[in-house]
Amino acid sequence: MRLRTLSLTLLPLLLIGCSTVRVVSERPGSSQSEPGLLAPPVRGDHARTQDFPPADGDGYRPPARVAVLLPLSGSLAPAATGVRDGFLAAYYAEGRARPTVKFYDSLGTGIGAQSAYDKAIAEGAQMIVGPLARDEVNAISANADGRVPMITLNRGSRQPPPGTTSFALLPDDEGVAAANRLVDRGLTSVLVIANRSDSAQRAVASFRETLRKRGGDVVAEIPVSGETSDINSQLSALLTGPAPPKAVFFSLDAGQARTIAAALKVSPLAGLPRIATSQILSGGNARTDVELDGIEYPELPWLLNQVGNLPDPNSLAKSLPGARGPAQRLFAFGADAWKLTAFFERLYDDPGFSVRGATGELRIDISGPVHRTTSWAVFSGGRGRAVADAH
Repeated sequence: MRLRTLSLTLLPLLLIGCSTVRVVSERPGSSQSEPGLLAPPVRGDHARTQDFPPADGDGYRPPARVAVLLPLSGSLAPAATGVRDGFLAAYYAEGRARPTVKFYDSLGTGIGAQSAYDKAIAEGAQMIVGPLARDEVNAISANADGRVPMITLNRGSRQPPPGTTSFALLPDDEGVAAANRLVDRGLTSVLVIANRSDSAQRAVASFRETLRKRGGDVVAEIPVSGETSDINSQLSALLTGPAPPKAVFFSLDAGQARTIAAALKVSPLAGLPRIATSQILSGGNARTDVELDGIEYPELPWLLNQVGNLPDPNSLAKSLPGARGPAQRLFAFGADAWKLTAFFERLYDDPGFSVRGATGELRIDISGPVHRTTSWAVFSGGRGRAVADAH
């Protein structure tokens, strides 16, 4: 199988205005971590970073050589390109010494990912970032032993081996975040309105599970499929039921949500708080999305201008077609893959430590995966605006 690698010298740097590339970075005068900086490990093992260059005082300690495995050819190539561009933007935005980075084409298959992984290890990679597709992650996770730290860019069907972690933007996590947000406000009786897509149902399942664990419950669920029908009678009946809802959770795309939101406004449930997954951005239109005003949803800090070390998302979209619309999330995801690479040791050894990323506040959970605390936005005038409150 032919394996394709990409040198950083071949990638366009107009993204952030760099004029030169240094593939190998020196680390003169770097100091060891300050005594007592790292909290005692809680998970019972340590990140296997003993061969990495010395750490800076804040925990910045990337490897000397990192391999990024992405499906740079095939049907997943557009997604991989967005992730790659985000990784490089954050990489070059870092002013400190940086590792040598080599990209390997994982081809979008389990066999391709395993070949890319084996080649990267043979060429001396000290850390593996990727691959991206779930099947690819499952393939390399089955044989990885944790001796080389690894950050997979999806969550496979098994727990990552010790010394590794997984990073993903999943609808399940948004369901958990939405449930916690409502419960923190004392809103524990919730009406769910969702379509039948896989991502919507995954969000609903995790929402319901989290709500129940925290003493709440889904008191009613209205399924939506295709064209939304008249639901006014269903909404009216809920108010007089044995457990009337105190909030509404949407797991819908923008078009469906607009129709439902309009029905809610003229129903007895008009005053209820409304919260949604980021699926509500799919098919959005600022002119018609005024119907969504007042609905909160999880949003990436970078898209709310809460992250200062990356190009402005609106300016970037004008110069980089691959960072427009949904691709912006892939760009932010790639940027945070670099952030996790740079602070992996500190994050792994101290599950209480976190770093502010483009997709949220990042920490490596004691159970293994990366945990992401999102920011929240609310529709106002048909556009998403940052929510100012602490919840």
